[in-house]
Amino acid sequence: MTLFKTILYKKIQNPHVVVLLILLNTALIMNFNFVVWQNLFSILSLSISIIMLIYKRFFIGYLLHFLLFSYYLLPHFPRMANHCNIELAVLGCFFIMALFYILKNKPLLSNQSITLLCRTTLVWVYFYAGFHKLNSGFFSTCYSCANFVHVQFLKNITGHDYILDPNVLLLLQVATIIIEMIVPFGLFHQSTRKITACILLFFHGYLSLIYYADFSALAVFLLFGSVANFEDKKTEYQKTSLYVIISILAILIRSMLLHANTTLANQCFIFGIIYNIGLTTWVFYNFVHFKKLKNTFTKKQYTIAFIPFVIISLWTLKTYIGLGNCANLTMFSNLITLKNESNHFLIDTKNTKLFQYEEDYILILSIKGLKYKTGLEHQRLPIIEFKYLSSKWIKQNHETISVLYQYQNKTYLISDLKKHEYSKSDWWYQFVFFRKIQPINKNKCIW
Repeated sequence: MTLFKTILYKKIQNPHVVVLLILLNTALIMNFNFVVWQNLFSILSLSISIIMLIYKRFFIGYLLHFLLFSYYLLPHFPRMANHCNIELAVLGCFFIMALFYILKNKPLLSNQSITLLCRTTLVWVYFYAGFHKLNSGFFSTCYSCANFVHVQFLKNITGHDYILDPNVLLLLQVATIIIEMIVPFGLFHQSTRKITACILLFFHGYLSLIYYADFSALAVFLLFGSVANFEDKKTEYQKTSLYVIISILAILIRSMLLHANTTLANQCFIFGIIYNIGLTTWVFYNFVHFKKLKNTFTKKQYTIAFIPFVIISLWTLKTYIGLGNCANLTMFSNLITLKNESNHFLIDTKNTKLFQYEEDYILILSIKGLKYKTGLEHQRLPIIEFKYLSSKWIKQNHETISVLYQYQNKTYLISDLKKHEYSKSDWWYQFVFFRKIQPINKNKCIW
C-alpha cells in the first residue's frame, strides 16, 4: 500500500522534466495520424492528456498514459512510422527509469545524462535519415523525394502543380543533406546550439505543412531535451499548456475533416497550420530566450550517450545486410537495396548483403478479393514480405483471395490464398520489413 501511495502521489519537482514529459505526451497523441484509432481509445487518450495539463506534476498521469500507448503501439513494432518506433524506444527507457525511481527513490540518470541522451539520439536520427538519401534516386530530376516534398508544399499553398527547375531541385536536395547530416551536430557545441535548434525547428515547421506534424512533435521533444538546463530548477517554461491545447485542437479538427469532402493533402495542410501556431508560440517564449548550457559531462555520461548511437546504427544499417529496408530511417529516400539495382553512392549491397530475402521475390500481376487496394499490382515483393501480408489479409477478409504472380519468369495462379503455403507466416517475419521493389528505372518516391 505504501508503494502504491508513493506512485499515486509522487510529484515531479524539476519543472524542466515536467515540460519534457508533457512534450513527449504531445508527440504520442499526434500519432492519431498513424492508425485508425478506435473512438474509445481516442477519447480516453485525449482526456488523460487534458487532465495531465491540470495535474502536470503528478508522476502517475504520465506513467498510465505511457503504458496505454505502449500497449497500443507494441504489437505494431516495427511496422509503423519511424517516429513511432523511436517513441516506443523512448517509452521503454522511461519505464526503466520510472521503475528504478519507484524502487530506489532516486533517479537512474543524472540531468546531464538525460540532456546528452536526447542530443545524441536526435543527431544520429537526423544523420542516418540523410545518409540513406546519398543515392542516385534522391538526386534524380524525375522521381526524387525532394521534388515530391517541395512540390506538394507549393500545391498546398497555391492549389497548382509545379515542375521545379533542375538547378532549384539540386539546391533543395543538397540543402536537405546538409540539414540532416551536418547541421544537427551543432547541438554538441555551446556556441552553435541555439541557431541549430532554430534551424531544425523551422525545418520541421515547414514539414508540418505537408504530412509530418507528428514527426515534428517528436523532434520538439528531443530538441527541448537537448538544450534545456535541467539543473536550473527555478525556471518555468511558458506556453507549454497552450502548445498542447492547440495540438489537441489540430487533431480534433483533422478528425472532422476526415468526414468532409477534403483530400488527404488538404487535411494535413490545415492540420499543420494549426499545429504550427502552437509550435511558433511555444518556440518564441522558450527557445529565443533560453540560457546557454555549458558542456560539463563526465566520461560515464558520455559512455551512456554512446548507447543511442549503437542502437540506432544497428537498427538502421541492417538495411544493407538484407534484414529489411523499411521503417528504419530510410523513409522517402529513394534508396534501392536490391543487389543488382543498388543505388547508394557509398554502399554497394552486392558486397554487403549477408541475407538474400529481398532477392527472392515475386512479381504480383493481380490480387482479387481484398477489401482495399494494396498498390502492389505489377510490383515486385520479397516472398517473406508477401507471406506476412498474406497472413494478415486472410484474417481481415472473408472473401476468397486470388493472386496471379510471376516467380523466376514463370506465371502462377493462387485461386485461394488461404489454402496456399504463402499464407503461412513465421513470427519473425514481422521484424524483417521490406518495401515493394519498383520497376527498373521507375524509382518513385515512396515511404
